[in-house]
Amino acid sequence: MNEVDIEIAGGVTRPMLRSRAPGLVAYGQSHAYPWEMSAFLGAKPLFDIDLRAGRALWYGRKFSAVSKLLDYLGVAATGGSGARAILALPLPAALPAAYTLVVEGRHTTASVAAGSRPMVSLDDGTANNQVLFFRSVGSTQLSTIIKVGGTTYGGGSTTTYAPGAYVKAAVTIQSGFNRTAGMGVNLGSSGPAAGTPAVTRLVIGSGASGSPNPSYDDDIYRVTLYPVATTDATALADLSVPAYNVVVVGDSYAAPTGGVGVAPSLCQLGWIPYLAAIGGSTLTQQLGYLTAAPASVKGLGTIWWDGDNNGNGATAADLAIIQSAISQLTGPLGPDGLPRFLWIRTNRRYGSAAPALAAIDALGAAIGVAYPGHDYDPMGKLKSMGNGGSDATAVAANCCPPSLLTDGVHMFQPPMDGVIAGASDVMDGWGWRLAA
Repeated sequence: MNEVDIEIAGGVTRPMLRSRAPGLVAYGQSHAYPWEMSAFLGAKPLFDIDLRAGRALWYGRKFSAVSKLLDYLGVAATGGSGARAILALPLPAALPAAYTLVVEGRHTTASVAAGSRPMVSLDDGTANNQVLFFRSVGSTQLSTIIKVGGTTYGGGSTTTYAPGAYVKAAVTIQSGFNRTAGMGVNLGSSGPAAGTPAVTRLVIGSGASGSPNPSYDDDIYRVTLYPVATTDATALADLSVPAYNVVVVGDSYAAPTGGVGVAPSLCQLGWIPYLAAIGGSTLTQQLGYLTAAPASVKGLGTIWWDGDNNGNGATAADLAIIQSAISQLTGPLGPDGLPRFLWIRTNRRYGSAAPALAAIDALGAAIGVAYPGHDYDPMGKLKSMGNGGSDATAVAANCCPPSLLTDGVHMFQPPMDGVIAGASDVMDGWGWRLAA
């Protein structure tokens, strides 16, 4: 039978049987962002704090807002709000002897010289007993550390992530064994001789006294704990793969530069982007990144921004590269009967050589002819954000206002967010999230 949530008091909800009709979505489910996580190894979550959607599952009770969970527990946020809230939630009882903790968010853009940044901690108020996810100092990795009685027994560090990109990691722990995985990659295993940390609280956005404890300084989207552990490396790795709903291809405009890029901006709009982009790359190299991507993500919609074309080729040659990429997309066609692909035109930077600007316009026009409506020109949005003074000459030349660029090439956060918000509206209009 299917279920639907009903609120019974103070934001606490219970599932109510709805009907036997086939095809109805189970309670609270959303194609855009699932309300309740699926079971892991047959176990439903013990708790599931969804800061992006603002809802929570806590020991069998469902809350329509995280604030109502806080009221129920009699605590308040100690800082921040939404996906940057700092929360310390008392656990009602000891955790099971075996469990798996999963975290999702944006990889912190804080300076790597600014010290370690704790993301999520299960602890007893000290660093003696804890399971901690954190960004370690001098690193762009997400790491875990496990302590029992003041002794470190395990942990691991993920592969390097682009600052501001989506990150998901999991740690599984039971007596004598623990393992960490991130973004589908296992990071080895170890374990305490006996027992698991005796923890009393869940901390989101900070850490325990005696461990790294400034704020995380970026978005934390979801924290989920399953009352089951596994020694199966493949199962844990699979659990740490994000539920991607869009592919991002491009250069440093797509891959975050200083935390600013297509992927971080999409994260803020609720997308979960798979990143197939590297700064300083050419169209041919970007095609290679998409080609090397897992088959599973090639069924998703793809957004491509080669923001600073490194060596404009002939229009026909560049179009052929892009068409080669589009031919690899395996997902359903969009409502217009065309592949789910959106090209953002290369940024027209004032002072660029006339042939380079002409090549940008010619390639965009060619894509627009081959795929009507799939050539997104950011210049309207960018010109509208100029300062009206020193930017006037560039705007009159249909170029990006120089005041929007940090170094003459890359954008500040607001113009990047503005362009990607417009592109996101186009993708939502095509129903990309529902099809993911």
